[in-house]
Amino acid sequence: MAAALNDVGSYALIAWQSTFYERVYGLESSAYAPVLATLLPIAGILGGVGGGFLADRLSRTGRRWWVTAGATCAAAPCLALSCLAPTPELSYAALFLGFGLSEAWRAPSAVMARGIAPASMGSTASALYLCVRNLVGGLGPLAVALLIGRCGLQSAMMVVPAMYLGSGLIFAKAEKLYDAEMRAMAKEAAKTA
Repeated sequence: MAAALNDVGSYALIAWQSTFYERVYGLESSAYAPVLATLLPIAGILGGVGGGFLADRLSRTGRRWWVTAGATCAAAPCLALSCLAPTPELSYAALFLGFGLSEAWRAPSAVMARGIAPASMGSTASALYLCVRNLVGGLGPLAVALLIGRCGLQSAMMVVPAMYLGSGLIFAKAEKLYDAEMRAMAKEAAKTA
């Protein structure tokens, strides 16, 4: 569920970001498109690969939650600032930081989903994980679309940081459950050995 909520935020962000820069800042696509085409992939790669690397290191000491829950929660205020910034330049800077942080969870959460599945069901667990993420994530653009008429695009975009904050909080709980499950599985393996 944490990953799915994160995708609600991501899908809403990606679907509405261009329209946001046009309507809120009055920018032409020639001004914001090159920035977004550079900023989002670079931030995503740095966050995704960096998050995986850091999660591997922190997993050794039981602190992977700094990446899954911590980075995701930290992304929320950055993305809120991006939506509420007084200038497009500040919005871009906050978006870069927020999007990078928001992508750090992807590799460690995939490991979590695969790690709790029985060995004979690894592919099925991964497929189900991705299916739920995509089905729920698709609600993000729709949520923003429904809110625009009520509160305007800038306020509707606050769905994005709200989803990341919710995701981060659920990741914190998921990490505790995952650790308990891994300990139980290790204990059971030790009994049968």
